[in-house]
Amino acid sequence: MINLLPKEYTATSGLGKYTRFIKQFTYLTLALFLVTILGSISFLILSAMELKNLEADIGSLKTQVEFQEATETRAVLLKDRLSKIKVLRQVSSSGDKLEKISSILSKVPADSLIEEVNLDLQKTSVSINFASLQALKNFFNDLTQVNSFGQVIMKSISFAPENGYLVSLMFEEK
Repeated sequence: MINLLPKEYTATSGLGKYTRFIKQFTYLTLALFLVTILGSISFLILSAMELKNLEADIGSLKTQVEFQEATETRAVLLKDRLSKIKVLRQVSSSGDKLEKISSILSKVPADSLIEEVNLDLQKTSVSINFASLQALKNFFNDLTQVNSFGQVIMKSISFAPENGYLVSLMFEEK
């Protein structure tokens, strides 16, 4: 390298070292800046790709949730239908019980009063007020002839002079 400057303008050796240091520091700083910029751009590109993947996953999860909602709705409707079928079956079995209890209640004498009739799935209960002991006896004789129920249980019997005999019976299925 040819130096065309006069000697008085030449840099001292300390100043030359300082300028070389500044020049190297500038190159190093520029290199670090470029590496940082490239790293940031790479990070943004990778983040954008990850975001697209997550959006695709969200879309597929939404589809699965919609499918599950439709399935759950069908399950709820099916459960509701099954409960309605169960109620209808109970109503039809109550009709059978009503026929059975009607055959028994037809044996109640005319001077007696049927106070209460309860129909359940497992048992049926009846409260009858008999005007006389003879009417009660005739009813029990007729009741032994009817085989509609598996078991007849007398829950209570009471007597009041003004009303007569109040008998509570429970009928259980066979």
